[in-house]
Amino acid sequence: MEHRSGCADRRFAVIGGGVSGMAAAYQLRRAGAQVELIERDTVLGGRLGLDRLGDRPVTMGAQLIGEKYFGFREFLADLGVDSYERYSIALARTVGDKLIMVDPTRYHAVMRYLSSVGSAREVAKFAYLVGKVRGDGRFLGSRYFATLGARSDHKPLSEHFGPGLSTVVRPMIRWMNGAEPDEVYLGTFGTNLGWFVERFYRMPGGVQLAVDEFARRVTVRTDARVEGIVVRGGQVSGLAISENGWPTREYDYDGVILATSAHDAADLVKPEFPELSELLAQVRYFPGAVAMVEYDRELFGPGAYGFSVEDDSPCSLAVAEGRTDRHIGRYMFHGRRARPAPSDAEFERWLDEAEQRALDHYGGGPVHRVHTLRRSWQAGYCAYLPYYGDFLSALDTALSECPGLTLAGDYLRGGALEGCYRAGVEAARRACALSTGQPTDQLGKGSL
Repeated sequence: MEHRSGCADRRFAVIGGGVSGMAAAYQLRRAGAQVELIERDTVLGGRLGLDRLGDRPVTMGAQLIGEKYFGFREFLADLGVDSYERYSIALARTVGDKLIMVDPTRYHAVMRYLSSVGSAREVAKFAYLVGKVRGDGRFLGSRYFATLGARSDHKPLSEHFGPGLSTVVRPMIRWMNGAEPDEVYLGTFGTNLGWFVERFYRMPGGVQLAVDEFARRVTVRTDARVEGIVVRGGQVSGLAISENGWPTREYDYDGVILATSAHDAADLVKPEFPELSELLAQVRYFPGAVAMVEYDRELFGPGAYGFSVEDDSPCSLAVAEGRTDRHIGRYMFHGRRARPAPSDAEFERWLDEAEQRALDHYGGGPVHRVHTLRRSWQAGYCAYLPYYGDFLSALDTALSECPGLTLAGDYLRGGALEGCYRAGVEAARRACALSTGQPTDQLGKGSL
């Protein structure tokens, strides 16, 4: 349903076809504005990594949808997709040749486990922080974690929790940020602890149906590269775009939303807004790689969808694709040992090693690959910065000097699907307010 607003006669461009970009474009479209989504790839989805494994649509990137992802779920439902399958993230940790079961969604069981490996003070601190993410604490920019970071981010997370608790902390950090505990900080730890207050689901058919429906409702220009931002009279008023390999042309807009990684945004704004570019370039990203393999039989055993790897293997996680898809394996490569992004030969070696580990644990005789997909991202996972509340405040100040420009992306509200969605919606509301002269301080970062 379209909702008319004060920006109904405005024309906007959204750069980037990931979750944040689609959320921003959809919100503007519902407000009655004219909007074009510009994506340099030939398909939408960004780091969702939409692809096909044989004749099966799959999502190579993020696919788990939390029970409390209210905004993202409403977005999907409006696009006609509301079929979910419960996904237990109960995993077996592998340490050497042993498997140890840990289910993050069973809070009391996790606390008992942590009490057996960590000090009472560490466990109490961990439990207290989990309690702080039940509201907006699981999103970047929350007041509590910004305040916590201001006084605690002089040392990394690894100095707040010892080796025992790292058995739970490290997998979360690697999966969500592509980082190690000595590379992240308490001020952004709420984005990881959100796992402890969610029940997770997946869409058996992936998000392709929703993306296809989105493209029917919003004007999308794929294979279109933005070569520059057009500024007239100090105001962002258009874009220089090269589409399908044709010469660059300028297009006029009343507002532009950059819904890309912080690094891509930094490159794009640098000629016109060097101060904003310098800030964006500070955000840290780490590489990541994912392989999906369909086998000729079930590989992963009952009782756990897969296992996380605690040693220094490049593979941090090996899981079955779903409750009824134990013949499809997803192998994720994150952390210090998975850098830089692998060559084709190195990727194959990593996959062989991870696959052999799964066979060693679950057995069952020989297994053969039917279909295989591999994908890697040089800047696949956002690891933020210390003192992130200060960074976000500085970003707001710098952005106020760039009229007509708005930002969205994983570095604003967090890398989870709901965080990316919120960043897109908030960017759309800000862009609409700016284009009509409304005060942006009334928008509210956490309001949807």
